[in-house]
Amino acid sequence: MEPQRTWSGRHALKKLLIVAALLVLIGMSLVGLVLLFGTFTNWPMYLGAYAGLLESHYSVLIFGAFLLLLVLAYLLHRAQRTRLTNYVFIGVTSLFLWQCVVLAVLYGCAWSNALPLSFTRALTINFGEKSPHQTIPYLTLDGNEYLLDVYRPADSSRRSIPVVQVHGGGFVAGSRTMDPHHRWFTDRGLTVFDVDYPLGTDSVQTWATAPRAVATALSFVKANAANFNLDTTQLLLCGGSAGGGLVMQVGYGLGVGRVQSFSAPTPNVPTAIIAIYPPVDMTGLWNQTSDALDMTSNAKRYIGGSPTEFPERYASLDIINMARRDLPRTLIITGARDHVVPVAGSHKLVRRLQALKAPITYLEIPFGEHYFDGNANSLSGQLKWQAMDQFLRQIGLIRR
Repeated sequence: MEPQRTWSGRHALKKLLIVAALLVLIGMSLVGLVLLFGTFTNWPMYLGAYAGLLESHYSVLIFGAFLLLLVLAYLLHRAQRTRLTNYVFIGVTSLFLWQCVVLAVLYGCAWSNALPLSFTRALTINFGEKSPHQTIPYLTLDGNEYLLDVYRPADSSRRSIPVVQVHGGGFVAGSRTMDPHHRWFTDRGLTVFDVDYPLGTDSVQTWATAPRAVATALSFVKANAANFNLDTTQLLLCGGSAGGGLVMQVGYGLGVGRVQSFSAPTPNVPTAIIAIYPPVDMTGLWNQTSDALDMTSNAKRYIGGSPTEFPERYASLDIINMARRDLPRTLIITGARDHVVPVAGSHKLVRRLQALKAPITYLEIPFGEHYFDGNANSLSGQLKWQAMDQFLRQIGLIRR
């Protein structure tokens, strides 16, 4: 009787493990199905947004998770050949193959733009880290002091090209500490000046003062070139989201006197501009459909109201109205699935600049959501940083 009881116990344990494995597989498969449904349909809006953000940050890790599920489904199917385990195996295989499509599209983007990607690097996570810096006030306006952080290359004995970096936050939030990836620049011999600027509030709209503050940061850089051993004959402006819109407004406006600094000396027109998912069409942002987040509250705090109420303000902020042939070299990088700053505005601007034969480079990240580059080691993050490296080497701003 004892051997029979042992066999029965093992059989029961095996069945229990099979049931547990099936429950795990079915549950995880449903989660994966929802994720991939949102990724490929971009509907409904919030599901598409979160799915795009997860794929942007963790596409290779998601691939690895599906691979593990596939192995588990295969082993389960071999151990217990039933109709249910067969369906589960087919379902998990389908999910795995669809995730392969996601990776194939991202690698296709890299290949078509001659951008190298590292699969093994994408298995790790890098949301940046603070590095040693110096904090300095550069502007006092209406009783408020505005600061910038200076990040210098390890070899500060060599003259370096300055990078003025401007943070995002919808023009009403955020700070200079938001993007902790300064080492990417300093490792390439550049000096970064990450700046704060006036943010819009319910009582004070800063659509006119914010770009002037950024221009004042450029004046500060020029005035302190000797202190930081800078080569100010060349200058890079870089920003993401609202910061991307500001660096384009300032960089394009300086050349024709549309933007002025609060202080001397007169800032230099930048050599190049890098704008990541920039809001280049403020009028379009106000009028955007339910397929994107409602940004009207931000616009009210930053600009004061609608395009109907303030047409001249919107006209001065819409970057397409600054389009001309003799612009600084510009790289715009957007996410194809951006639900905060839809890519339609960038498409319209890029077509206009290309028609004018302005020096514009454009890259659109497949499945990319707003903040697709948060994890710099992800495939989407690598596409951004590799595109920046390629762009800056082509124009001679980095040589290392």
